Amino acid sequence: MTVILNLEITPKDLTQITAKQKQAVESALPKAILRVAGLGRQIIKQRTEEGKGINGKFRDYSQGYIKQLKKRGFPIDPVDLFATGQMLRSMQVKSESSRRAVIFFDNQQATKKANFNQRTRPFMGFNSKEKTRLQARFTTDIKAAVGRA
Repeated sequence: MTVILNLEITPKDLTQITAKQKQAVESALPKAILRVAGLGRQIIKQRTEEGKGINGKFRDYSQGYIKQLKKRGFPIDPVDLFATGQMLRSMQVKSESSRRAVIFFDNQQATKKANFNQRTRPFMGFNSKEKTRLQARFTTDIKAAVGRA
């Protein structure tokens, strides 16, 4: 399971820059994209730990799962997908290319848990407010690169 977020620099932002500044943007892209992916991972983890998914509060655990959690001594409220912590700890970020980074799970068991949870309690992804925050981080990094050139 991976998360894809498309970020853009509108053409009007780049029309008035020099060739040297365009080169600075090209060289800054991989780092900026990786930073945005890292922020995305942080947003997902923090929101999930607060018991919230992409669209708000998670729905309650099933009665059968509540019994399992209680038997093992795990909290049942809030619903935070954090029974052992293994799934969220395995969430990683990596660069796939100079223009693409991914948020993923680094082991098969965590990926399986994440896929199951995503169907019942969507958490991998971003709401519009979070997308705006990620776009702002990207824009700030790119504008800084232009300013340094």
